[in-house]
Amino acid sequence: MKAKKPSPEIDLLLCCARTSIDSAIAERIKTILNGNIDWKYLIEIASRHATKPLLYHNLSSICPEAVPQPIFDRLRNDYRANALRNMSLTKELLKLLNLFEKHQIPAITYKGAALTAAIYGNLSLRQFGDLDILVQPQDFSRAKELLISQGYHPDLTFEWEESWINNKNKVNVDLHQRIAPQYFPLLLDFEELWQRLELISIIGTTVNTISTEDLLIILALQIAKDSWEQEQKLSQICDIAELIRSHQQLDWGRIIKQAKTLGSERMLLVSLLLAKQLLDAKIPSEIERRLQGDRLIKILSSKLQQWLFYSSDSTLEKVQKLFFFPFGVRERLQDKIDYGRRLSYLSYLGIKNRLQRIGASTIKQS
Repeated sequence: MKAKKPSPEIDLLLCCARTSIDSAIAERIKTILNGNIDWKYLIEIASRHATKPLLYHNLSSICPEAVPQPIFDRLRNDYRANALRNMSLTKELLKLLNLFEKHQIPAITYKGAALTAAIYGNLSLRQFGDLDILVQPQDFSRAKELLISQGYHPDLTFEWEESWINNKNKVNVDLHQRIAPQYFPLLLDFEELWQRLELISIIGTTVNTISTEDLLIILALQIAKDSWEQEQKLSQICDIAELIRSHQQLDWGRIIKQAKTLGSERMLLVSLLLAKQLLDAKIPSEIERRLQGDRLIKILSSKLQQWLFYSSDSTLEKVQKLFFFPFGVRERLQDKIDYGRRLSYLSYLGIKNRLQRIGASTIKQS
């Protein structure tokens, strides 16, 4: 199927969804703005893809006069509100990390404030909501007790993490004992990550975070995971493109080797191709050659691009997201079997819940 030509609004958002704008992209932005822009739609898709800070940052730097004043004021106000919120979240994160340290609970922060500081260099340029903290499984219960002491209560529970919320300051904390669920090919344990830790500075405080190479794999797999959960966003691809831009000395050999070991090389390559095609990410020539020679990776990447901006509720698309993409992106037979078991279990729960509702309805009617 021939790729759909992006609308001016999507084209403009793709040009602005980066921290570094070269002269060619700047001219492209000006050219697009000389045409007709549906500003309501532009703000809608920028909001959906969590890229409004970058949109405002670049429009205000390159050609603020081309933006209608009410639109410019709205983007500026949203940018400032996001900056204030991010600073508040970051201070809460540092407070919790300090608390864990005082109680001798080793903790790693990643995504959110840590990711923004490490690869964007400016807390204002990215939207984030939850605070992600990874602890060892044996420390999980103690960490939860500390969250309770700070006014948090459990919200959602999964096998690999628990979501906690503080109603007073409206902060959500995702407390992890693993990076991903068991059925997902990302079985990096805490000790592995701890051995490769990097230190970063967040508003003057040094914290532990995941190594850049580990982070790239995690971000790539997050895109794959969210794609079949229908939660994919352009901001996730921005994260990968910005990580590559800001860390030009990446150990690509280690990255590929580790991805192969995890059975996630295809997921990584699909995400890298997306970052290259949509945001001009610079990747090594040997990886480019691999991308060009793998037809399945191209097909999977094309599907993700289509769903990113032109998603629908059609049965075909739902089937593709639930079956074609998840099975296609997995490499090892065991990983495919594990995912199939997961689908079977979810189907069982769905049927069980439906039967319970039917039974309750029948009893009520009788």
